[in-house]
Amino acid sequence: MAELKLKQIKKTYDEGPTVIHGVDLDIRDGEFMVFVGPSGCGKSTMMRMIAGLEDISEGEVWIGDTLANDVPPARRGVAMVFQSYALYPHMTVRENMAFGLKLAGKSKQEIHDAVTRASDILQIGHLLERKPKALSGGQRQRVAIGRAIVRKPDVFLFDEPLSNLDAALRVQMRIELTRLHQDLGSTMIYVTHDQVEAMTMGDRIAVFNAGRIEQVGTPLELYQHPANLFVAGFLGSPKMNFLPVSAATFGNCCSLRLAGGELLTLEGRNAEGELTLGIRAEHLRLEEAGLPVTVDLVEHLGDVQIVHVRAAGYSDNIAVKLAGNQRAPAPGQRTGLVLDTTHCHLFDAEGKALPRHHH
Repeated sequence: MAELKLKQIKKTYDEGPTVIHGVDLDIRDGEFMVFVGPSGCGKSTMMRMIAGLEDISEGEVWIGDTLANDVPPARRGVAMVFQSYALYPHMTVRENMAFGLKLAGKSKQEIHDAVTRASDILQIGHLLERKPKALSGGQRQRVAIGRAIVRKPDVFLFDEPLSNLDAALRVQMRIELTRLHQDLGSTMIYVTHDQVEAMTMGDRIAVFNAGRIEQVGTPLELYQHPANLFVAGFLGSPKMNFLPVSAATFGNCCSLRLAGGELLTLEGRNAEGELTLGIRAEHLRLEEAGLPVTVDLVEHLGDVQIVHVRAAGYSDNIAVKLAGNQRAPAPGQRTGLVLDTTHCHLFDAEGKALPRHHH
């Protein structure tokens, strides 16, 4: 077991761009930490620096009490599972899982015990004598994870391990990986660009964007209290609705003027100037008395319906979530939009969330 500390980590390529701009992060012992962000944001590079597969330009990586910058990858106590499973095609599953231990000079008995334990945990005992080509994608992924487990690492690193699997299998493997974390209690870092994976698996999530961490917190903290427009727009499906507004404060209330001229009052908030109002689809209702809108499109997803409406002065549609059994208006119909003002987020011109005042 080990905690992991990243101190002012930077990554610059010779003559090239800086891809990581001074990242600080503490990962607790036994935590399941997810790095999430769009492709090219630096999350995989960060993980490869922790593993020792990339040099660290500046800063320190601490694994437990050890400064790991100059420790070779094999001695860092980390095991990495990649998106491509990289199994040896000519070896059986058993040999693939045993290979690293064999190189490390472990005894036959130790190797046998470690492989048996890992294959029991992953329920792949019946596959041990097969070659990789006889396995499905999900089975190969389990073998790759098994190969990491046998090394009993202090830290597991998963780099988009499920992105090659189909949707149904991804959901199943998410559940299994979460269970694996509970069983092993090891520190795990999981890189993904899939925000649903991040929300369902992480104890905490670090949201990466352009080589920086925008925010770190539990899935609910990030969902309910995003620190900025980027985090607000990245987590959640459909994404948060953003409406440019002009704000003025009167006493204990903040008055927002929408692009179509309508006014909206938020109690207990104070803000001035040109802002962005953010609100999620589940915090909106369609009622005749609300802000006038026209229905553009209705998505029927079974348990829910997403109604996309258009309001005067805004080019982007506003997404509204309804229960699957509610009667949705038809495209072209005019109706009203009501916002739950307790769930309104305000962001300043730089995209930072304005604080709320709790009474």
